[in-house]
Amino acid sequence: MVKGPSTSRPPADSPGGPYTVDMLVSALFQISMLPGFKGSRANTNAVRAVAFILAEIELEDKSKAIADTVVESLSRQLDSARQEVSVVVLDLKTTVAEAAAAAKAQVGSP
Repeated sequence: MVKGPSTSRPPADSPGGPYTVDMLVSALFQISMLPGFKGSRANTNAVRAVAFILAEIELEDKSKAIADTVVESLSRQLDSARQEVSVVVLDLKTTVAEAAAAAKAQVGSP
């Protein structure tokens, strides 16, 4: 009996590679067409195994999409903050240079 997604998923480097959602949908359709499907524990378990795998794939895809969105958003925010800090530092350098020049002029004048 299949108990969860980890018990029903082959490694990505196994022959045939990882499952795709389309392959699994096709498998579910073919399984549902088997004679005597209803009432057969083996058939029910086969469909459950595929359903667990589909759920895991969908969850992984959603998790990756969320992570990509967060990283992209943070990257944009950091770039914006970096630009703002650069402008402030440049303004500060200009202000300090002007203040130093004014102080120098006051010290040098009689």
